[in-house]
Amino acid sequence: AAVRLYEVKSGSLLDTLSGHTASILDIDFSSDEKLIMAAGNDARALIWSMETKRQRMVLTGHTSKICACSFSTDAKQAYTGSYDRTVRIWDMQTGRKSHTIDCGSAVNYLSVCAGGNILGTAH
Repeated sequence: AAVRLYEVKSGSLLDTLSGHTASILDIDFSSDEKLIMAAGNDARALIWSMETKRQRMVLTGHTSKICACSFSTDAKQAYTGSYDRTVRIWDMQTGRKSHTIDCGSAVNYLSVCAGGNILGTAH
């Protein structure tokens, strides 16, 4: 399982990011384009530096596959949604979970308002 980065105009493969042990289900770039996050069937979210292409952080704690991931607008938080019926909110400074939201059923997709006050989930 890997994230492949392509140049849009030419379609050229720029780089491949690895580290997941099962298929990847979602990816997201931070708004400043400094980070990329990938969520997968291995119940982990991996975060790489776009500059160095090195893995910076591994977010663990979900008990089932992570189908959705997103950064906050300021990239100070990350959000992951899982089949374990939760959304976890992560502190990007420490890599630790700061909050868990029980969603009642498997989370297939999530989106966060630009202001960060509202989180939407698809089930």
